[in-house]
Amino acid sequence: MLLPEGTRFLTTLSQLRGVSQKDIAIDVLGTDKYRVIVFGSYETLEGEYRALTLIQSNDINEDVITIHKNILMPIGEYQPYIMNSGAYLLGGGRWSDLVNEVHAVGEPLEEKKIAYTPLANFSIVECSEILSSNSYNNISEADVIFHQQRLSIFHGKLKTFKHILSISQLRAAIARKPVVGSVDGSGFSYSINPYGKIIDIGEQGDSFIYTELTI
Repeated sequence: MLLPEGTRFLTTLSQLRGVSQKDIAIDVLGTDKYRVIVFGSYETLEGEYRALTLIQSNDINEDVITIHKNILMPIGEYQPYIMNSGAYLLGGGRWSDLVNEVHAVGEPLEEKKIAYTPLANFSIVECSEILSSNSYNNISEADVIFHQQRLSIFHGKLKTFKHILSISQLRAAIARKPVVGSVDGSGFSYSINPYGKIIDIGEQGDSFIYTELTI
């Protein structure tokens, strides 16, 4: 199960039920040791606000595998220009500046952004990282590439999604590995075979897609 970057699905369920996100993940996984849930979150690390991906499996020795987002957009990743302008007009300029300061280019925290699980080895690429060739270095051990995206800030406009989808097809063909993309809005989740052909893609109104891959 692949969720988008920064999804609040597990967070919301944990708050509603009064239990931890880990407990929710285990509940979603059931007893199948080959079932894996991949979900995004955020943390402040040494003063820098950074996205990360958590991978939970019933057959992983560690409590959870953590993969950090390394390549951020230095112009203020999650704050579109119009939002910054509005903040200044409403007296929130200092808040806007602080947000832009912490959404900066971060130092890599993992040499290889790969999660090793009993099911398969996953290369984790988060949102803006899709645009960088460096994100696809050292992925030879990966069986499949996961693209987690947070595109809801584009308010239903599909131009950015279509651009990223084309890049995803190209990345799959170059790496000769399947790519699965999970999108939270302003686009659709998708899966692509190792030759760049789209296998499955969501439609308007879909909350999820189901896809099968041979790895």
